[in-house]
Formats: sequence, structure tokens, C-alpha cells
Amino acid sequence: MVAGLTANITTSGPLANKRLGKLTSQASEGALRQLVEMGEQRLAEQFRTRPGGVFLSVAQADKGKATSGHYLRNIHGEARPSYGRIHDSGVEYGPWLESGKSNRSTRFKGYHVWRRTKQWLEEQVKPVLRQRVERAIKRASAGSARSS
Repeated sequence: MVAGLTANITTSGPLANKRLGKLTSQASEGALRQLVEMGEQRLAEQFRTRPGGVFLSVAQADKGKATSGHYLRNIHGEARPSYGRIHDSGVEYGPWLESGKSNRSTRFKGYHVWRRTKQWLEEQVKPVLRQRVERAIKRASAGSARSS
């Protein structure tokens, strides 16, 4: 099991017509790339700045309390047309870091960083997409005003 987030964007309705379809498609692809980047940044912040020193870099934490940063280096995002994904490259302890379920005998319940990042990104989708589509429509109307 790989810890990760996946998103798909489908354009339909009036904004998908022939005239605006290309613009909205480009806007949705740009929004998806932006959301993947935002998710990567959010995960990097979450995995670096834990108050208890758990995720701090070796330089920042007391000896013996820091991770090597290996997990953070394995988090990658990818964005293709209509598809975006952020994953941990299949690091074997990724699911354990997330939920702690594979070791029920300890007090560790998981950090839930991926789940919280997913929830945060879900809140960001509409504003990011709206901003990108509005920008595309303004460019289209400015372009059609110049050509008339």
C-alpha cells in the first residue's frame, strides 16, 4: 500500500463547449498542477516541523530524535492532463506513519498527515479552479475584444 493522494478533473457543462473548452481545459490542468504543488509543499511543512522533534531534520533536532529525511525525500507529485497524484514512492513504513495500524501494540496512532493534507486540498480545489477559469475567461474576452 502506497501512501498518497490522487485527483481527476473532468470538465463538463457550458464551460466545456467548443469555444471555451480549450481555455477551461487549460485552466483545469493548470489548477491541477498548482494543487499538486500545494500538496507537496503542505506535506513538506507537515513532515519537517513537528514540535516534538519527530520529523525535524538532523541539523534541527537533538541527536537521536531526528529522522534522516528519507521519507520526505521520497514524496513526489506528478500532474498530467486531467490527473494529479502525490505519493511516497512505496516506502514500506509510509502507511504505518500515517495510521499506525500495522503496529497496534504501541501507543503510536499515526500522524494522519496524508489524510489532513487531502482534506485541506479538497478545500482548496474550488478557489484555485475558480481563479484559473476566471483568468482564462478574461484572457479570452480580452483576445476577442482585440480581434473585433
